[in-house]
Amino acid sequence: MTKATNQQRILPILFTGVVFGVILLSMLITGFIIWLLFRAGVLNKLAPPRIGTTILWMLCLSTLFGSILALIAGKAPLRPINQLIAAIKALGEGDFSVRLHLKDFQIMKDIADCYNKAATELGKTEMLRADFVNNFSHAFKTPVVSIQGFATLLATADLSAAERQEYLEIIAVESSRLATLATNVLNLSKVENQTILTDQKVYDLSEQIRGAILLLAPKWEEKQLEMAIELPDCSYYGNKDLLGEVWINLLDNAIKFSTVGGKLGVTVFDLGTKLAVTISDTGLGMDQETKQQIFNKFFQGDTSRATAGNGVGLAIVDKVVALHGGTITVESAVGSGSRFEVLLPKRVKPERSMA
Repeated sequence: MTKATNQQRILPILFTGVVFGVILLSMLITGFIIWLLFRAGVLNKLAPPRIGTTILWMLCLSTLFGSILALIAGKAPLRPINQLIAAIKALGEGDFSVRLHLKDFQIMKDIADCYNKAATELGKTEMLRADFVNNFSHAFKTPVVSIQGFATLLATADLSAAERQEYLEIIAVESSRLATLATNVLNLSKVENQTILTDQKVYDLSEQIRGAILLLAPKWEEKQLEMAIELPDCSYYGNKDLLGEVWINLLDNAIKFSTVGGKLGVTVFDLGTKLAVTISDTGLGMDQETKQQIFNKFFQGDTSRATAGNGVGLAIVDKVVALHGGTITVESAVGSGSRFEVLLPKRVKPERSMA
C-alpha cells in the first residue's frame, strides 16, 4: 500500500474528525457553562419551567457557536481544494503559468506535482504551436511571394530565353516547397488521430528504402555525401505508404543536417522477431534537450533558415512507427552527427477465412 493511498484514506477521516471535534467542543462548553451556573446557584433559584427554557437557550447558543467554529475550522482543510479548483479554472482559460504549492499532506503534494507537470507540458505545447504558426506562415508566404513575383515578370517583362528559363525553374522549385508543406501537414492530420492500421500488405521493405534513397539523390549528391548502404532483401507486412513517409522524412532530415562531404549510413538488420532500420549521419548533431523533444509536434531543433523545416516530419515518423507497434530512438551529440533506429516487430498477414 502506497503512502498516497494511506493519505487518501486519512483525508476523509480528518474531515470527520474536525466536525466531530467541533461538536464535542461545543457540547463541552455548554456543559461547562451549565455546571458553573449550577455551582453559582443561579439555576437553583429558577423554577423548573424557567430552568428548561434557560437550558434550551444555552443549547441554541451552543449550536450557533459550534456552527461558527465548524465554518472557521472547515476552511482550513478546504483551502487546498479551493486552490486546486482555481488553478484548474485558470488552466482551462489558457493561463499555463499558474503553479500549485500544496504542502499540508502527501496526497496534496502529489496532486500539486501532477498539476504543475501538466501545466508545464501544456505551456510548452502552446509555445511550440505558436512557433510553428510563425515558422509555417513564413515558410508558406516566402514561396508564394516568390512565385507571384517571377510570374509577374514573365508576363510583363521583355526577357531573354535564358532569363525566362531561370524564372520558370525558380517557380518550379518554390512550387515544390509549397507541395512539401501541404503534404506534411496533410500527412500529420491523417495519422494524428488514427488508432487502427489499415491498408496493410506484404512488400519488400529494403526495396522501398532504396527507392527513397534514389528519390533524394539530388540532395545527397549536391552535398557530396558518402553513402554506406546495407540493405539485404527483407519483406514486411504493414502500411507501405505510411512507412514510405518514415524513410523519406528520416533520410531528408539526415541529409539536411549533414555537412558537405559527410557520410550517410542506411542499414536494415533482421533481429528475429523484429526488423531494425538505422539511418545515421555525421552532421551537426543535437543536444540533450533537442533529443528529448525532437518527436514533439511543431518542434524545430534548428530554426535557422538554412536548415528550416516545418516541425511535423518527425512527429509523423513517431506516430507511424507507433501504429506499427514499433519504436524509434535517437543517439546524437553536438558536432558528432545523429543515429536514428526504428524497430518494427515482424507481423504476420492474417489468413482469410474460407467461409
